[in-house]
Amino acid sequence: MARIRHIAIATKDPDATAAFYRQVFGLRLVRESKGKGYSGYILSDGAINLAILRFDTD
Repeated sequence: MARIRHIAIATKDPDATAAFYRQVFGLRLVRESKGKGYSGYILSDGAINLAILRFDTD
């Protein structure tokens, strides 16, 4: 059976969004993520990874 392992969320405030998911769901910070045109955080509960990203474009 297929399972969801990775979810990505686009947000204007990745700091506040990451803090929410860490406090409410107990996700841990895996790493900061920065690339051309985006920045944010990768969080995980050990089974599912959550990318919280801010894109430089609409």
